[in-house]
Amino acid sequence: MVELITPLIQAENTGSRPPEPGLPQVMTGMHCRSGMQNGRTSGTRKAAWRPSDRDALEKIERSIAYMRQNLCQSLQVARLAALVNVSSSHYFALFKRHTGSAPIDYFIRLRMDHARRLLDTTPLSVKGVAAALGYDDPFYFSRLFKSVNHIAPSDYRLMSPSAKESLRTKTASHSTERDLHHAG
Repeated sequence: MVELITPLIQAENTGSRPPEPGLPQVMTGMHCRSGMQNGRTSGTRKAAWRPSDRDALEKIERSIAYMRQNLCQSLQVARLAALVNVSSSHYFALFKRHTGSAPIDYFIRLRMDHARRLLDTTPLSVKGVAAALGYDDPFYFSRLFKSVNHIAPSDYRLMSPSAKESLRTKTASHSTERDLHHAG
């Protein structure tokens, strides 16, 4: 136990990270108390080595990059959380804090953004676009597309370029093109 506590005390005194990368998760979330007087604290501050918002943002950016690379398959929050080495509940909270939306909602919007690009740039049918994005059921895909874009994919394809741009601008204000620091 002394071997675990000594590096923590040294880290606190120097304001640096503890040298033990394998410290238990419980210890990395501890708060340090300063100004002890008569058993009371005059103030508290977070330990200097507690994971920062920058670390959390890097985790979220890494998971978003993974989402972008895997648009053609379904993803689960547990897989995304494991990718960045946090629990599912912690990942969900971090993601929502930094993006303003739930991870799966964000992923669906990424997929629907890509669906719009495919509809704009390829001759693929709606069924073909659905298949290209990993949706086995084109009707389910169409319902999702409509829920995100407020128009059916077949109707979207028929829109004028200026109307499509207007739609992209409108959905982007609620979507994935937002700054990651939104709620952070």
